[in-house]
Amino acid sequence: MRFLPQVWRVNDKDKVQLSPSDQSKFYTGDCYIFQYTYPGDDKEECLIGTWFGKKSIEEDRLIAVSLASKMVESAKFQAIQARFYEGKEPIQFFVIINQCGSDVVVVLLNLLLECISQTRLQSSGVVLPFQQTINDLVVNDLIIVMLL
Repeated sequence: MRFLPQVWRVNDKDKVQLSPSDQSKFYTGDCYIFQYTYPGDDKEECLIGTWFGKKSIEEDRLIAVSLASKMVESAKFQAIQARFYEGKEPIQFFVIINQCGSDVVVVLLNLLLECISQTRLQSSGVVLPFQQTINDLVVNDLIIVMLL
C-alpha cells in the first residue's frame, strides 16, 4: 500500500488543500501544512508538518502552527508534529512530499549530489573527483561519500 501525503497552503486564516499535481510545489512566500499517514507497529501513525518559506510572513507562520496543532489534537491515531524551514529540510521531508508523482530516486540523487562531496575509485586504485551530475553515475562505480 502506498501512503500519499495531503498538502494544504495557508490562505488568510484557513488552509486550502492542494491538488495532487501541486503538492510538491512549495513557494518561498507561502506556508504549508502536510499530513503523512504511514503504517506503525500496531496501527497507522501520522506526521503533521508545517513548512515555512523564507519569505513567508509571521502571521501566516503562526496560523500554520495553530492549524497544524488542531489537526494533531483531532487525529484519530497517534500523530506527531514537525516544523520545516525552507533551505533546512531533512532528506526525509523530500521523500514524503515527492511521493506525489515525482521520481523520488532522481530527487534524492540530486539532493545527495548537491549536499555531499563525492569521489570515484577507479580499478587502478586512483581516487578521482566525481562529476556532480546524474548522467555520470555508472552502475559499476563505487561512490565514497564524505559527509561535510
